[in-house]
Amino acid sequence: MSKLGFGKVQLKIMQVIWEKQPVSAVDITATLNKEREIAHSTVQTHLRDLLKKEAIAYNVDDRTFLYYSLVDAESAKKHAVTDMIHRVFSGSAEGLVAYLVSNEYVEKPALEKMMELMNEVNDPDE
Repeated sequence: MSKLGFGKVQLKIMQVIWEKQPVSAVDITATLNKEREIAHSTVQTHLRDLLKKEAIAYNVDDRTFLYYSLVDAESAKKHAVTDMIHRVFSGSAEGLVAYLVSNEYVEKPALEKMMELMNEVNDPDE
């Protein structure tokens, strides 16, 4: 798995790091526990895995490890979406959009905004 490929818990940890970096493991655990209970040892295990992937690094401040990201959120999003398009929709971004629209995951105002964006991309003279 590349350093941009994250599991569900790893992604939640990365989101906390992106938001609060530098941040301690204790603070990461406390933040995640606001949404759903997770053991501190589980967070520490995932932090070790993220270190191995070189997705994060840390500095030590008075015996406390403070974690920070080596991967920006936008790159991780792009990787995740591209991976999903290839794995689930056989490489078809159109398939993803059609699925989202036909299953009503996109509300009308958002769909209108998407149409505006597509028109801007397709008509660069404006």
